[in-house]
Amino acid sequence: MDKGRLLIVDDEPSLLSGLSELFGQEYSLFTSASAEGALAILESERIEVVLSDYKMPGMDGLSFLIEVKRRRPEVVRILMTAYADMQLVIRAMNEGEVHRFIAKPFKTSELRTMLRECAGLGRLIERGSQHGGKRTVLVAHDSLISQTVLRMLLGPTYKVLMTGNGCEAMNILARQQVDAVVLGVGLELLDGCTIATYLKKEQRSATPVVFWASDPAGPYKEYLAECGADLILDQADPDSLAGLQKFLRTRLT
Repeated sequence: MDKGRLLIVDDEPSLLSGLSELFGQEYSLFTSASAEGALAILESERIEVVLSDYKMPGMDGLSFLIEVKRRRPEVVRILMTAYADMQLVIRAMNEGEVHRFIAKPFKTSELRTMLRECAGLGRLIERGSQHGGKRTVLVAHDSLISQTVLRMLLGPTYKVLMTGNGCEAMNILARQQVDAVVLGVGLELLDGCTIATYLKKEQRSATPVVFWASDPAGPYKEYLAECGADLILDQADPDSLAGLQKFLRTRLT
């Protein structure tokens, strides 16, 4: 089985050495102590995942990952930093510069899980490019946080259309092909349940509908199912992210 191809960028020799020792057997591993050196590696090697520190001399990690996105948009990008700069995090997430973010110091198990997820994401992106482009997923959700998380999760693999307005979501569905829909319930002007009911019961659409909801249990979950949900996920459950990826991978391939 082909190992994931991982590039780690950090100017701290001890950390770079430690990460190399930890992950050298799991991945085809490349390392660089600078952003400039890492860009040279990207020019000559097929890399699937880049893990970069933020605070580095010369080009900082975010600027580096922005350049990676420009040159190699298929590469999955992870930013790590010891600095609690939420504005940096928000900018990186909202502008799609990074797919994941991890704060230092981190637990080895946490980083290992993240790298495995990102390596799998890299393979999905590569497979999608081999099969003639991305499928389209409409995310209609009232929470800006959920919008950001779902854009980060789905953006590398799918073409993501995003809105918090139910009427706009209906207009999108009316004017273009959408391969799957991820809905929140409390959308502006027109709620998610109405949209799902319209798709599944009036249009009899085969388009997969996922509810990304808060604490969906008991009668509430039963009601969402009656509206036509193919999958109902609790947005507060960390396992829901993997569940959504698995569901879309199964239904859209």
